[in-house]
Amino acid sequence: MSWQPASNGRLASGVADIPAIRAAGMPIGVGLDDQACTDVADPWQNMRIGMYQLRAQTGDPAVMSPAEMLRLHTLGSAEVIGVADRVGSLEPGKFADFVVVDPRKPDLGPLWHPVASYVLACSLRNLHQVYVGGELVAEDGVSTNPLAAETSAILHEHLPRVAAEHGWPA
Repeated sequence: MSWQPASNGRLASGVADIPAIRAAGMPIGVGLDDQACTDVADPWQNMRIGMYQLRAQTGDPAVMSPAEMLRLHTLGSAEVIGVADRVGSLEPGKFADFVVVDPRKPDLGPLWHPVASYVLACSLRNLHQVYVGGELVAEDGVSTNPLAAETSAILHEHLPRVAAEHGWPA
């Protein structure tokens, strides 16, 4: 199952009964929909929303730990879609897909527990670099693709016209 906590909350789709689904043995990964369903496509916000939904649903603050949520968001998702042999964790022989975060920009304070701080306190503001297949694809929120600026300009130029053609407010 691919669980989309932020999207489920945004669309009022309900809260998945993750403890029961896990107990039944179904593999679970955590995905992140685009801005149409989540407003801000922020994986850290998505992890927190999922944990908070489960804690509110069960009344149990230990129902999902930050480490469990991080695993579901990485290797769990790769397992669910059948690519865990290639992505989802940093291991020899796998693609080097990873992010670099800076917990001091903005400063999160002391890192008493690195995984908990990563899941509970980081956000897009801390994201410094994104690597896919070992290649830098984004830095400080900007794509490194040489066509990114041109593509964005075209999108911003044409989207209002397309929206108007379909009767949507621009």
